Amino acid sequence: MADNETGNELLDYIYNKDSLRTEIDDYLEDGCKIDAIKSLQHEVLTYHKSRNIRGSHSLKYIRNAIDTYYRRFLLGKKLQKLSKRIEEWATTNNWENPKYYGKIEFQPNHNLHWDWKLVDKHNTLMVADYNWLPSQDEFKKYNVLWRKYK
Repeated sequence: MADNETGNELLDYIYNKDSLRTEIDDYLEDGCKIDAIKSLQHEVLTYHKSRNIRGSHSLKYIRNAIDTYYRRFLLGKKLQKLSKRIEEWATTNNWENPKYYGKIEFQPNHNLHWDWKLVDKHNTLMVADYNWLPSQDEFKKYNVLWRKYK
Protein backbone atom coordinates (compact mmCIF):
# COMPACT_ATOMS: atom_id res chain seq x y z
CA MET A 1 0.00 0.00 0.00
CA ALA A 2 1.44 3.37 -0.95
CA ASP A 3 2.15 6.00 1.72
CA ASN A 4 -0.43 8.39 0.29
CA GLU A 5 -3.14 5.71 0.25
CA THR A 6 -2.39 4.80 3.86
CA GLY A 7 -2.51 8.45 4.89
CA ASN A 8 -5.82 8.92 3.10
CA GLU A 9 -7.25 5.81 4.71
CA LEU A 10 -6.25 7.01 8.18
CA LEU A 11 -7.63 10.49 7.46
CA ASP A 12 -10.86 8.78 6.37
CA TYR A 13 -11.07 7.21 9.83
CA ILE A 14 -10.78 10.63 11.41
CA TYR A 15 -13.11 12.52 9.08
CA ASN A 16 -15.83 9.85 8.91
CA LYS A 17 -16.12 8.90 12.56
CA ASP A 18 -17.53 11.87 14.47
CA SER A 19 -16.68 10.60 17.95
CA LEU A 20 -13.05 9.97 16.97
CA ARG A 21 -12.81 13.33 15.25
CA THR A 22 -14.23 15.15 18.26
CA GLU A 23 -11.81 13.38 20.57
CA ILE A 24 -8.82 14.20 18.34
CA ASP A 25 -10.00 17.82 17.96
CA ASP A 26 -10.20 18.16 21.74
CA TYR A 27 -6.68 16.81 22.17
CA LEU A 28 -5.29 19.07 19.46
CA GLU A 29 -7.14 22.07 20.89
CA ASP A 30 -5.38 21.41 24.21
CA GLY A 31 -2.02 20.97 22.46
CA CYS A 32 -1.81 17.24 23.18
CA LYS A 33 -0.73 15.84 19.84
CA ILE A 34 0.60 12.66 21.48
CA ASP A 35 -2.84 11.92 22.94
CA ALA A 36 -4.37 12.46 19.49
CA ILE A 37 -1.91 9.95 18.04
CA LYS A 38 -2.77 7.48 20.81
CA SER A 39 -6.46 7.96 20.14
CA LEU A 40 -6.09 7.18 16.43
CA GLN A 41 -3.80 4.25 17.21
CA HIS A 42 -6.40 2.88 19.63
CA GLU A 43 -9.07 3.24 16.92
CA VAL A 44 -6.93 1.33 14.42
CA LEU A 45 -5.96 -1.41 16.88
CA THR A 46 -9.50 -1.84 18.23
CA TYR A 47 -11.66 -1.65 15.10
CA HIS A 48 -9.33 -2.67 12.29
CA LYS A 49 -7.68 -5.80 13.66
CA SER A 50 -7.76 -7.51 10.27
CA ARG A 51 -5.32 -4.94 8.89
CA ASN A 52 -1.57 -5.29 8.88
CA ILE A 53 -0.85 -3.12 11.92
CA ARG A 54 2.92 -3.25 11.59
CA GLY A 55 2.83 -2.37 7.91
CA SER A 56 0.21 0.02 6.69
CA HIS A 57 -0.96 1.23 10.10
CA SER A 58 2.32 1.55 11.92
CA LEU A 59 2.92 4.33 14.41
CA LYS A 60 4.80 6.24 11.70
CA TYR A 61 1.73 6.38 9.45
CA ILE A 62 -0.56 7.22 12.35
CA ARG A 63 1.73 10.09 13.40
CA ASN A 64 1.90 11.37 9.81
CA ALA A 65 -1.90 11.26 9.54
CA ILE A 66 -2.27 13.25 12.77
CA ASP A 67 0.35 15.75 11.59
CA THR A 68 -1.55 16.23 8.32
CA TYR A 69 -4.88 16.49 10.14
CA TYR A 70 -3.38 18.96 12.64
CA ARG A 71 -2.15 21.31 9.89
CA ARG A 72 -5.59 21.20 8.28
CA PHE A 73 -7.24 21.64 11.69
CA LEU A 74 -5.23 24.83 12.36
CA LEU A 75 -5.88 26.21 8.89
CA GLY A 76 -9.60 25.48 9.26
CA LYS A 77 -9.66 27.37 12.57
CA LYS A 78 -7.93 30.35 10.94
CA LEU A 79 -10.41 30.34 8.05
CA GLN A 80 -13.27 30.27 10.57
CA LYS A 81 -11.73 33.29 12.32
CA LEU A 82 -11.44 35.11 9.01
CA SER A 83 -15.04 34.32 8.13
CA LYS A 84 -16.20 35.56 11.53
CA ARG A 85 -14.05 38.67 11.15
CA ILE A 86 -15.72 39.50 7.82
CA GLU A 87 -19.16 38.94 9.34
CA GLU A 88 -18.35 41.16 12.34
CA TRP A 89 -16.97 43.87 10.05
CA ALA A 90 -20.20 43.79 8.04
CA THR A 91 -22.32 44.08 11.18
CA THR A 92 -20.16 46.87 12.62
CA ASN A 93 -20.42 48.84 9.39
CA ASN A 94 -24.21 48.40 9.16
CA TRP A 95 -24.16 45.86 6.34
CA GLU A 96 -26.21 42.71 6.33
CA ASN A 97 -24.36 39.57 7.37
CA PRO A 98 -22.75 38.20 4.17
CA LYS A 99 -24.01 34.67 4.76
CA TYR A 100 -27.54 35.96 4.07
CA TYR A 101 -26.70 37.70 0.80
CA GLY A 102 -27.86 34.76 -1.29
CA LYS A 103 -31.30 35.01 0.31
CA ILE A 104 -31.97 38.71 -0.32
CA GLU A 105 -32.41 40.51 -3.63
CA PHE A 106 -30.28 43.54 -2.91
CA GLN A 107 -26.65 42.84 -2.09
CA PRO A 108 -25.32 46.02 -0.51
CA ASN A 109 -21.63 45.24 -0.84
CA HIS A 110 -20.82 42.89 -3.68
CA ASN A 111 -17.09 42.56 -2.80
CA LEU A 112 -17.90 41.74 0.81
CA HIS A 113 -20.17 38.95 -0.37
CA TRP A 114 -17.55 37.43 -2.66
CA ASP A 115 -14.81 37.72 -0.03
CA TRP A 116 -16.95 35.93 2.53
CA LYS A 117 -18.09 33.35 -0.05
CA LEU A 118 -14.46 32.53 -0.94
CA VAL A 119 -13.49 32.00 2.69
CA ASP A 120 -16.62 29.97 3.39
CA LYS A 121 -16.01 27.77 0.32
CA HIS A 122 -12.39 27.15 1.30
CA ASN A 123 -13.41 26.38 4.87
CA THR A 124 -15.86 23.79 3.54
CA LEU A 125 -13.18 22.31 1.28
CA MET A 126 -10.86 21.89 4.27
CA VAL A 127 -13.36 19.44 5.72
CA ALA A 128 -14.83 17.88 2.58
CA ASP A 129 -11.68 17.27 0.52
CA TYR A 130 -8.59 16.41 2.53
CA ASN A 131 -6.48 16.40 -0.63
CA TRP A 132 -7.23 20.09 -1.24
CA LEU A 133 -5.02 22.81 0.17
CA PRO A 134 -5.04 26.52 -0.67
CA SER A 135 -2.44 27.71 -3.14
CA GLN A 136 0.21 30.25 -2.25
CA ASP A 137 -1.86 32.98 -3.96
CA GLU A 138 -4.88 32.02 -1.86
CA PHE A 139 -2.83 32.31 1.33
CA LYS A 140 -1.82 35.80 0.21
CA LYS A 141 -5.49 36.61 -0.45
CA TYR A 142 -6.37 35.50 3.11
CA ASN A 143 -3.78 37.90 4.47
CA VAL A 144 -5.16 40.75 2.35
CA LEU A 145 -8.69 39.96 3.55
CA TRP A 146 -7.54 39.81 7.18
CA ARG A 147 -6.09 43.33 6.91
CA LYS A 148 -9.04 44.60 4.84
CA TYR A 149 -11.66 43.66 7.42
CA LYS A 150 -10.09 45.14 10.57
